[in-house]
Amino acid sequence: MSARMSQALLTEIRSLSTDLDRYLFLRSLQERDAAAFYDLLVAHPQDILPFVYTPTVGEACQKYSHLPIRTRGIYITAND
Repeated sequence: MSARMSQALLTEIRSLSTDLDRYLFLRSLQERDAAAFYDLLVAHPQDILPFVYTPTVGEACQKYSHLPIRTRGIYITAND
């Protein structure tokens, strides 16, 4: 990823109003362009890790059912 693209992504992340919004943005980036997500994470861990790890992920887990997240996978209940 170019330095310009990296800086543009950081600027966009910083412009978001909450940590949860930053988490959702980064999750979306990971789905759209995994290489860009991981490049950004490796290049700027101090800026990115707080939003893809503790404590923000804990908040995302608590509010998961209310978040606009595209899910994948299989869900099995105890009755299945």
